[in-house]
Amino acid sequence: MLVVVTNLAAIAFLGVIEGQVVILAILVALLIMAVIYKRLGFVRLLGLGHITWFAMLPWLFFRLPSAESMPWLYGWLVTLLVVNSICLVVDSVDVTRFALGDRKPHYRLRPNSKSGMGT
Repeated sequence: MLVVVTNLAAIAFLGVIEGQVVILAILVALLIMAVIYKRLGFVRLLGLGHITWFAMLPWLFFRLPSAESMPWLYGWLVTLLVVNSICLVVDSVDVTRFALGDRKPHYRLRPNSKSGMGT
């Protein structure tokens, strides 16, 4: 949940390129993950959606000096770098495990006759 909140905070920074890049990365990730989920379910390969972070995180790191004069932006960038780096490590392990054969879906949403929501 922390990764979602941290990334969605980019909405507050749409006036700067860093916020725009993070929103673009979110949209690409959502597209990739939606395709994977539709085809395979909730599998470890979903971490592949964050592949754009391999380019985004170093770029954001090198943008830090230009954000030092804006404390809110700087604080968000540092938080984003820490949270997303940890998430990227976990995703990398998951994708590797998928590649090595751990392909069983953890769960799949199924229609619920009462609400139409999954369980």
